[in-house]
Parts: sequence; C-alpha cells; structure tokens
Amino acid sequence: MQSLLMLKSKEAFQVIYADAPDTIRIHENFPGNISTLTMFHHGDVDKAFAESDYILEDKYQTQYTHHSYIEPHAVTAEFYPSGEVTIWPSTQTPFYDKVCIAETIGVPVNKVRVIKPHVGGGFGGKGDVHSLFPVSALLSRMSGKPVQMVYTREEDIVSTTRRHPTIIEQKIGVMKDGRIMGFDSKILADGGAYQGISMVSIFVMAVFQHGPYKLPNYRCDARRIYTNKPYCGAQRGHGGIQPRFVIESMMDIIAENLNLDPLEIRRVNGLHAGDITLNKFRIRSCGHIESIDKAAEDIGWNEKRKKLPEGKGVGLACNFFASGPGFSYFFTNPPSHSGVNITTEEDGTFLMYTGSSDIGQGSETALAMIAAEAIGLSGIDQIKVIAADTATTPMDLGTYGSRLTTIAGNAAKMAGTKIKDELVETAADMLEANKEDLEAREGRIFVKGNPEKGVTIKQAVQTRFAVKRIPLTTVGFYNPPADTGDVSGFAEGKVSLSPTWSFGAHAAEVDIDEETGVVKVKKVSAAHDCGFAINPMAVEGQIEGCVSMTFGQATCEDFRMENGSTMTNSLRKTSFML
Repeated sequence: MQSLLMLKSKEAFQVIYADAPDTIRIHENFPGNISTLTMFHHGDVDKAFAESDYILEDKYQTQYTHHSYIEPHAVTAEFYPSGEVTIWPSTQTPFYDKVCIAETIGVPVNKVRVIKPHVGGGFGGKGDVHSLFPVSALLSRMSGKPVQMVYTREEDIVSTTRRHPTIIEQKIGVMKDGRIMGFDSKILADGGAYQGISMVSIFVMAVFQHGPYKLPNYRCDARRIYTNKPYCGAQRGHGGIQPRFVIESMMDIIAENLNLDPLEIRRVNGLHAGDITLNKFRIRSCGHIESIDKAAEDIGWNEKRKKLPEGKGVGLACNFFASGPGFSYFFTNPPSHSGVNITTEEDGTFLMYTGSSDIGQGSETALAMIAAEAIGLSGIDQIKVIAADTATTPMDLGTYGSRLTTIAGNAAKMAGTKIKDELVETAADMLEANKEDLEAREGRIFVKGNPEKGVTIKQAVQTRFAVKRIPLTTVGFYNPPADTGDVSGFAEGKVSLSPTWSFGAHAAEVDIDEETGVVKVKKVSAAHDCGFAINPMAVEGQIEGCVSMTFGQATCEDFRMENGSTMTNSLRKTSFML
C-alpha cells in the first residue's frame, strides 16, 4: 500500500460494511456506518479488461490535511428584540449559512441576516455551517447582547473540517500503445462523525475520474464512512485530489512498464474540445495537450528525463476540474446561480451589489474588471463593490468549485452591458446620433471611427439623472446552459455538471537523497488552461498557491489521529514522516 507520503499509515481507518449485531453505529439509522454510497458502472468494464494488453492494480492511502488558513473560525452575532438576528461569520457561503442557521435555531429564514466580512482564507474549510454560527446566535438571544466567538488555532484544527483521508484500490487496463480500455475504482473515505456538505466530495471522487483522460469503460464503488473522529469536508480541489494522485501515479507506472514516455501516454488518452465523456461531461474547450507541452518544455523534459544522475529526475502529472457546478447542491430552484445589481450614482460612479464571497482570491476585483469593461469604463476605480450581505445583495450560491469568475462574472457582464445600453441611448440624444453608431470605451461614448465626437460616461450618467430624474439600476444574472443543469442522470453519475472545464499539467524536478530520504524540489513548472486571464496577477497567485498547498501535502503534512483524538493540534506539530 502506498500513501501520499509514500509511507504506510500507523492508523488506517477500519470499516465494517455488514450490519453485524456487534457493529457500533455512529448514527443508528446508517447501517455499516456508510454515510454516503456512490456506485457507477458505465460501459462493460470486465470485457475491457479481458481485451486489454496490460492491467495494473494498486492500492493507495492518502492522509488527513487541514486547510491551515491564517484566520481561524470566528463569528459575531446580534439578536434583536424583533426576533431578527444578524451574523457576521468567517464564511464562503453566506446564503447557505442563512438557511441552515434559521433551521438550527428555529426562526424563519427571513429573520436571519448573514454579512460576510473580510475573510482570512478559506480553501473550502469555511464552506460548511460550523457550530459557532448557531451557538453565537442562541447566546446572543439568551444574553440580550452581541456575542463574538473565535476559535483558538487548536480548537480550529480539532473541531473543524479537513480533507478526507482515503483508501483507494484502482485497476486500469490499457493497450500496448497506452490507450485506456477500462477503469475500476474502489474508494473508502473517512468522513468522521458527521456529514455536512461532504457528500459532494465522495460524488466528485467518483465522477471527476472522467477527465482529463477518455475512459471508454468505468466502474466505481465510492463510500464515505462515519467514524469517531472530527468530520471531513471540502478542501481545495474538493474530492478531486485523492483519485488524481492515484491515477497519475499509476499512469507513470504503466508508461514505465510498457516502455512509453509518460507524456505520450497522457497525450494519447487526453480529452479534446468537443468531446462528451462517458458520463456526459461536455468539453466545450480544452487545453490538455497544450498544458502538457508547456510544462514539459519549461522543465526541460527531453533534456533531463532518464539523463540525470541517480537520485535526480523529472516528473509530470495532469489536472482536471470544474468551473462551477451547473446545478445547485443546496437550494431547489434558486432565482439564479448568481445575481449582480449595478446602480449609477449622480457623480458618475457605480455601485455593484453581488452576493459572491471574496475569501482572498480577488473575486471582487475580477467582477469589477468585468463590469467596468462591459460598461466601457477606463478602470475599476469608478466601481464600488458591495458584496455578500443576504439582506442587500442578490443571491449567489457561494465560493466553491472554482465557480465565481465563470458564474458571477457572467452576471456582472450582463448587468454592465445593460447599464452601457442605457447610457448609450442617453448619449445618442446628447450627440444627435443613432445609438447603433456609438461605442463605449475608455470612459467615453463616441461615434465609431470619430472618437472626438462623444461624451464621457460621467456626463451621460449626469444627463440621464437630470432628464429622467430616476436612478439607473440594472440586474444581471447567470444560470449555466440547460444541458448542464439537467440532473436527470445524476443517480447514474451521468450529468454535464459544469458549464466548462479547466485543464493543466505540473512538472517537477526533484532530488532525493537515497540515504536520508530527504526530498528537494528544485523546480516546479505549472501550465494551466484557465481561459482568458481577466487578472493575470491573480491567476498567477492562484497557481502559486495550489503548487504550495500540494507541495506540503505531498511531502510533509500529516494530521494524526489516535483513538478519535487529534494528535496534530497545532501548526508546529505537523508530522514529517521521513
């Protein structure tokens, strides 16, 4: 058995499937302590293995990791005599929080207001409704005073979610040229004592194996198990990381055993734009091959592979993830997946109201940039963003699944375009021109081909106020394409799931001291197909962050548990199992 640390764990979680009389149930109504069961079978896997030239079976184990955000969980709550409560939590999902808090403390949903303040990092760890939220509200109601609760670092590590540790048995059949014939995957995920939103994680572990490679035949049995430990949930990559580690490791082994270049086996099996996977993922765009080539070129693959001294080498692995789910995990028929309102001020500035949650990734800046370009402004200094207040901003489903730029960004574009159309109409009257002959750009609205004949956007705003004497407000919203929101095949794992997909490849040059086991990563080259980079600096920051987090998980992070207790209860006690 291999682990992400390439070591055997001292405490593998034990699972009993059968409802035996002596089985201790964590929850009485969950036989075998199976909290979530996901089983899919697409194609004919047994036939695919029978026809394969080579079959590899292996077993892997991944460990607990904690998000280790800078800001621990914190919340302030104030209950009012009217029966209403306002809560300021460290969160990624304020609208989801609102519903769950109302249900927990027994008040109508319209009596709960959630305001997301600045958040010191989340990475999925602040996507669940943690006990601090309803407890602080109840204490405020009992005391008649505002209540603030802040976890210490130890309390945060011990009491909040972390990435699921897993045991994965994988079987892959291929032809001599490396073409994949069949996948068979068995996944056990240690879920801890409670559920939260982590039922999504086990679903993702199963269905996201359908990229970035074509799978003609696929079978999966994925089970999330209740155990006597703190519960697990979303962490960056939300269920996609554990199987990706297994598959990429096995692709390397298969390539080595078949005397193939690991790059070529990834190229020959790669998805392409226009493909529809076996489980109905619609690949509208795809930079899989380009990412491999860019990462390989930058790391010097051809010059270094199998040509470096003993203990030194290069490796490459590919990634695949959604750009936002195409349906709501939490709400039935929400008004939209994301809404944005833009209002003009009399001084020519704009207010943008968005329900989206910036947790440090810079989404508010990206949305302001999108809206500014749609309106025709010269920069974002004329737009003030008001975000994530369930009483004043339109609904957004939350920050998870790499969804914000795609989902909320399209809503911001729609609202900005509507504002521009209104102002172009005003400018047409001011210039005595046809609105079809005008364009808005760099803070001005002018006649196409004659930039001198025009007015500033500020002048158009002020003129509209003077003439119509009513505020200019527009509404933008976004819902994914209809084929993405179709969940009729959800139970079979056949659902388009995301409006679009991201691809990428990371290459690394590594030195290993064979006597001490010390690993030195000399260089990492990361190539990502992220579409059009609206804010290139922010995109680079996101990529550098993901390299840092996976580097830690792959080399040294291991949050230990013993008899249900968290032994790694501070950032100083991260285990180095070398």
